[in-house]
Amino acid sequence: MGSSVKPFWASANVIVSTPSFTNWVGKDWQANPSASFLPTTIDSTGLALVALGFEAVAPSDTGFLGTVSNDWAFYGSSDAATWTVLASGVFAGTPGETVSASNLGGTAYRYHKFAISGNGSSPAAVAYLAIDTNRGYQPL
Repeated sequence: MGSSVKPFWASANVIVSTPSFTNWVGKDWQANPSASFLPTTIDSTGLALVALGFEAVAPSDTGFLGTVSNDWAFYGSSDAATWTVLASGVFAGTPGETVSASNLGGTAYRYHKFAISGNGSSPAAVAYLAIDTNRGYQPL
């Protein structure tokens, strides 16, 4: 489990964000064959889990998008091509800010991601992302 307190340089980051929700961190639940949890479903798309909630934390020295306030969204997908918005909101742009959501529905997805709507000029970063699944809390 990683620390939720990290500076920009130690976080998942891009120096210049791209417009829209193309700045993201996420998880392919099938990608870790030694996972210590059991799948909800195994079908033609592979392992899938239900995301009950999530928590994302901005770097300790900047916000998710520098000091800019903007939109975030949390998605689920079965194929990594078509994404369903499970939660969305607005972040303030403050250092160490936490955004979270719960009660995300009951659909199992192979992929989940937390995305920041970029502006084409500010840096974007996520220091920590943990997804609460039907198989327990999964920090990424």
